[in-house]
Amino acid sequence: MRLTNLLIGAAILSASAMAHADNIIASGSGLSGVYTTEHFDSALSEGAAAGSNFAGVTFGDGNFVTGYYAGTYPNMNGTVVANFYPCCTTPTTLTFSSNLSGAAFNFVSNPGESTFTAYLGATAVASFTSATGYGGEFYGFQNIVFNSIKIESGGSNNAYILDNLQTAAVPEPETYAMLLGGLGLLSLIRRRAKKA
Repeated sequence: MRLTNLLIGAAILSASAMAHADNIIASGSGLSGVYTTEHFDSALSEGAAAGSNFAGVTFGDGNFVTGYYAGTYPNMNGTVVANFYPCCTTPTTLTFSSNLSGAAFNFVSNPGESTFTAYLGATAVASFTSATGYGGEFYGFQNIVFNSIKIESGGSNNAYILDNLQTAAVPEPETYAMLLGGLGLLSLIRRRAKKA
């Protein structure tokens, strides 16, 4: 009975850990753990629509590829994605091709407050508002399940540039099975040690 309670408790802890977002706000490094990074370096011509030209993500209207800002702001190197056309009047969304457990990116906007909202389908699962500006720090989410991020950029308009998009896949069910199996094995060893 105790082993069953321990396993149920571990499953609940694992589920609750994924239900609480870790907001990444003005971070120097972005995601922790295992992730991939898209640097947006490509053969696309200057001003080409970002659209679905990069693996795993589709950018909303108004996002384009540019090398114009390389080196102008911290962490903006080579080609970046900018949200300027039609200039700066609406928020934009990054839509991912699969569910993620984390995403973060270097971000520059006009100085002001920006709001970042993670969605799973049409449901907002996490959101935060933070001062943003020319620092080029990482912003994003980790330890929740989502498939898009809406960006409402601060300052005088919705213009922004971003680079170094980090994404982390949702852990496979086998990962949780291994965790629960390991906890069960530890419990069994502990129980046998008490009997001895």
